[in-house]
Amino acid sequence: MNLLKKELSYFCNKIYKNGFSPGTSGNVSIRKNNSIFITSSGLSFEEINEKNISTITINGISLDKDNKPSSEKFMHTQIYEIRPDITAIIHIHSPKIAAFATSDANINTPILAETIIHLGNIPKAPYAMPSSDELAINVANCCKENNVVFMANHGAVVLGKTLREAYYQLETLQAACETFIWANLIGNAQKLPKEKVDELIELKKRLKL
Repeated sequence: MNLLKKELSYFCNKIYKNGFSPGTSGNVSIRKNNSIFITSSGLSFEEINEKNISTITINGISLDKDNKPSSEKFMHTQIYEIRPDITAIIHIHSPKIAAFATSDANINTPILAETIIHLGNIPKAPYAMPSSDELAINVANCCKENNVVFMANHGAVVLGKTLREAYYQLETLQAACETFIWANLIGNAQKLPKEKVDELIELKKRLKL
């Protein structure tokens, strides 16, 4: 269990250093059987260490007297319930990512092969009050067949079979958002034709990505 907390701490610190989680925003969790280790409420990812990580059950019951779990813990438990194949969730409010969560800009515009292959078509969960049951359900429903989901007027969640995998998804999403922003600032972003997009989707299937 300590190894999982160490891993969670490492990636939280990495997320902070890379500017993906300003202030005390965001939350990260990792699941082991029926236990979930999740970042505690009110802490910057820079401060996360093995001693201040919360432990909850798969039903969201806190098992830790000293640490208060993230107020969005039920979003994590709902996602784990609907996706038993994944063991890690990262929720962040990176400004570049949040820009797409709060606008009508379509990140799914096919301009990058890597985005099509590694991220797929990214849905946007309807807005609901942060930390509410409604938000948890909205996001979990969008995660049924997607490992990357925008949260309207909020941020995004990325899922993985490991925390490392989820983190790489986060980096890929951040790069895609930044590229899209720059391409549109420069102007005349070139879309891939449909037949090329179809080829990339077939490649993804063959590689089982």
